[in-house]
Amino acid sequence: MVYVRICWLLLLSPCCLCAQDKALNQWHSRNAFLAEAGGRGLLYSLSFERRLALNEHLHLCGQLGAAPLVQALVIPAGITLTYGPRRHHLEGGAGRTTVLPSGLSSGPVIRPQLGQAVSAPFFGYLGYRYEAPEGGLVVRAGLYTFMGTISAGYVPDRLTSSGLLPWAGVSVGYALPHAGVQ
Repeated sequence: MVYVRICWLLLLSPCCLCAQDKALNQWHSRNAFLAEAGGRGLLYSLSFERRLALNEHLHLCGQLGAAPLVQALVIPAGITLTYGPRRHHLEGGAGRTTVLPSGLSSGPVIRPQLGQAVSAPFFGYLGYRYEAPEGGLVVRAGLYTFMGTISAGYVPDRLTSSGLLPWAGVSVGYALPHAGVQ
């Protein structure tokens, strides 16, 4: 019985690989660098994004960013699902923004020990994305909802919140063309 399952798996594997290659051939850019105002990084962030084509119109993106502030280091990380033909996409996703104390402030701010996470709120995201399949300019705009606590002393008082915090963000960046594109 085990041998039958292995044979079926081997027979079906080339079909799956061909389907993935077709999707990747139609979408040539897989890596992007973005600068975001507002959004996941609360005030701003610089992010790297990796894209995986699920099919012709559906893509899964993983993002990791950083936003150094005077009193903290903000590290947003998330997963986004994009849907749309060619250049225009609807995005939805979720993630977590971790705020770590940096110890760079010289003012009388009470801080926890360095290296200890101050807060790590979760976020949900819904937005629009413009990006050509061959790479180049990337523009994103969306609405975020942060869930959790954002601590005082590391971000402006307006962002000090507990519960739900509606937020918005705009990103501009560059998608690198895939190395296999001629």
